[in-house]
Amino acid sequence: MIIFYVAALLLGGIVYLITPQLSTGARVLISIITFLLLAGIATYFIHRIGDKPAPDSIVVDPKDISNPKSRND
Repeated sequence: MIIFYVAALLLGGIVYLITPQLSTGARVLISIITFLLLAGIATYFIHRIGDKPAPDSIVVDPKDISNPKSRND
């Protein structure tokens, strides 16, 4: 996950470098906005992917936990 933030930071730095005609304050502000936007998008997709259950996840019936003798072994 950190790699996405590093990539967003690098892209923010690239935006800073390719805008030499603006004042330093404007360049820094645009760079920070770019970083926050890209980091937010990366975080959204990381959490969206992480919310999906694993395909081989085991679902345990709560009845089996509360009364283990009721299972058919």
